[in-house]
Amino acid sequence: LITMNCAHSLGINLPPGKSDQAMPALARKLVELDVAPAMLAGLLIAAPFAAVMSTVDSALLVISASVVRDLIEKSFGVQLSDNGVRRLSYSVTALAGAGVFAGALMIEPSFLQPLVIHYVGGSASALFWPGLATLFWRRATASGVTAGLAGGGVVYIAAIFVLKPLFDPIVPLHAFVYGFVGSAALVAVVSLCTRGQDEEQLAPYFGRS
Repeated sequence: LITMNCAHSLGINLPPGKSDQAMPALARKLVELDVAPAMLAGLLIAAPFAAVMSTVDSALLVISASVVRDLIEKSFGVQLSDNGVRRLSYSVTALAGAGVFAGALMIEPSFLQPLVIHYVGGSASALFWPGLATLFWRRATASGVTAGLAGGGVVYIAAIFVLKPLFDPIVPLHAFVYGFVGSAALVAVVSLCTRGQDEEQLAPYFGRS
């Protein structure tokens, strides 16, 4: 918001779809008007790249930890040594990064913002209600949480290609709304329709002191 307001006050007008050029245009304008030194202009240009790199780093760490810790060690029951975990984590991170890099070369995104929005929206659709139910709802079951995880992501993708074209003329909503509501419904319905966990297992987490 600060960048947009500063750009507007300095008379920087960008055509539609070119908002990713706001920071370079702002830095160039500040130098032209002798408002800021060239070093500050360089920092303004570097700031978005730092934000992008930190976001990508976090995503790579999540992917690596999910594959190694959750999928291979916990789901498949494979026991890995410290060196094995390290090598596998490096390999998964390298493969994920190479895949994203190759995809960016083959299909160049017109703007980074839609990718970030879909990443955040899809993650929230799939993870919010299962995580909340696991922590605070004693009636939640493994089947319900799994259904919410998988269903939230599927509904989010379906909303992009199917639901939004159908319902946008009536009520225009972001795909996140469909995925968010769908995940909540799946967690609740599937958990209530499946057998609850034993009270002995729930007592350490939901028992009254």
